[in-house]
Amino acid sequence: MRLRNPALALALCGILGLFVLLATVTARTAHVYSTEAWFADPAWHLIRDGCLCTTIIESTGFWLVGADRHTYWILPFHALVQSVWYRLFAFSLWSLRALSEAAGVLLLAAMFVIVRRLADSRSAVLAVLLLAVDWRVLQTSAVGRMDMLCAALGASAMAAYLTLRERQPVAAVLAGNTLLAAACCTHPCGVLWIPALAVMMWRGKVSRGRARLFAIAAIPYLIAVGLYGAYVWQAPQDFLRQIAGNTSGFAGELGGTRFHSLTAPLSGLVEEWRGRYRPVFGGVWRLQYLVAFLYLTGVAFSERARGLWMMAAIPAVLLWLLDGTRQSFYLIHVVPGAAACTAVWLCDQFGRSYRGLLAVGIAGLVVIQLATAALQARENAYAQEYQPALAFLQSHAKPGDLVMGDASLAFGLGFESGLVDDLRLGYYSGKRPKFVAMNDFDRRWVERRRIDDPQLYSYIRDTLTTKYQQVFANSAYTIWVWREAGSAASASGDGNFTKGLANK
Repeated sequence: MRLRNPALALALCGILGLFVLLATVTARTAHVYSTEAWFADPAWHLIRDGCLCTTIIESTGFWLVGADRHTYWILPFHALVQSVWYRLFAFSLWSLRALSEAAGVLLLAAMFVIVRRLADSRSAVLAVLLLAVDWRVLQTSAVGRMDMLCAALGASAMAAYLTLRERQPVAAVLAGNTLLAAACCTHPCGVLWIPALAVMMWRGKVSRGRARLFAIAAIPYLIAVGLYGAYVWQAPQDFLRQIAGNTSGFAGELGGTRFHSLTAPLSGLVEEWRGRYRPVFGGVWRLQYLVAFLYLTGVAFSERARGLWMMAAIPAVLLWLLDGTRQSFYLIHVVPGAAACTAVWLCDQFGRSYRGLLAVGIAGLVVIQLATAALQARENAYAQEYQPALAFLQSHAKPGDLVMGDASLAFGLGFESGLVDDLRLGYYSGKRPKFVAMNDFDRRWVERRRIDDPQLYSYIRDTLTTKYQQVFANSAYTIWVWREAGSAASASGDGNFTKGLANK
């Protein structure tokens, strides 16, 4: 699909270039998450050992049993894509993050097609600009999780369907739902895109044979279920245990229940704002509240963007009702539709009579977003927090020393180093590490066990205070080392423990 206006085409290329620059800077300075290592580990094993297994997380004794043989607790498509990606660009944290960045480019391109098909080219270019500088999009593009790939596949499904539906309705249905099936095999949030595509199919110009088209739409999902079912059949008990654990276990460990809002929607709505939206729209970036207000206005008042409205409102409602973890990463399934609605609304309200005001408003919005990105880059959590902790372990841990704790450190120590993410400190496995490394999230997790599992909390506390000595701490990481035989325990051992678990 060509852009006949050279100025708009040039603007689109410039916006995509700006996005790549901002996403790269964000990726090079962002905090390194444990989940990045968790999600990279199965792909690393697939390349090296030929099995889709997870060994970087200790699986002995709880719901991850069997993960060292089969990875069922997450869906497989992200790992499969990673395995191909690493064969092309090698395995590293930066390669993993570059995959998310490439998916971000795909998301922006797909949103351009969607908005152009449902509105017009100018609105489409503006939507891409809003997304290219949006802090939530940049952050998701800079982190090696599967969220951006899932969203990019969902948006691509919509774009493919809208592009083909008039001349080739069957091909449109197959292409759209094949991409959407891939999104659903990447992360469960892929289902958030299904209602919007289903409504577009139902409201399409082809009225006769709708039942046939919906039957055709089911084919990609049946194929995906069949392929995944063959993998599940290798260890169905492990599958049931891991899926049930991921559904309820993670949510419980984070202090909630996955489907709490279904029984208490009003309190769930409050939790949704406090847990998912306020951390990324508020905090030190209070100007982001203006962005949130603008997005909400665009969704509420854009008369030409009803198809786009579904892409924002339906995922937002479903996340509120079905995801008690309140993870902000999932906003990547809400923001594209909201930004698209806002772009259409702005062009309708100010694009003809008040172009100067529109330009000033867009410039102000871009400045807010760029300031947020610049602040994150200035904080440089990678260099200020991650690298010092990693350098300490690299200089003190000897080959063969077991390091237990934050999985993100494996990107520096090596996934073959034997590092294992076990915040229970061998409570079930019996392993005794030489070093224990925790980040601020890990310390909060341990503190929650004081209430949820007092026996486990006492074990962790007693182990750290009597058998380990704190040797490193910064704003994000705390490291303990096994006391040498014969050394006396510190008289302030419990003080060291509580200091180490403090939220710095």
